[in-house]
Amino acid sequence: MTESQWRKHANQVIARVVGDDPGLPEHELRGKLREAYPFGERKYHPYKIWLSAINEHFEPRPARARKPKVVTANEGQLSLGMKENM
Repeated sequence: MTESQWRKHANQVIARVVGDDPGLPEHELRGKLREAYPFGERKYHPYKIWLSAINEHFEPRPARARKPKVVTANEGQLSLGMKENM
């Protein structure tokens, strides 16, 4: 399978930006890449290819642990199957 024109262009821009400042921390480099977006409007297929190319350049980020959602019953709330004060 051949590489799309969108991805080729995105990879060229990414390589240029990374080559200009090779020692930048990731968050600053991502900021520079955000500024260098080459495809006009940030939507549709070209933007998705751009984001994918940037994410391929960096190491995967660890998944954040999600806190379990705690649900508490309100006072006076009826539970299913229970009839109170009816």
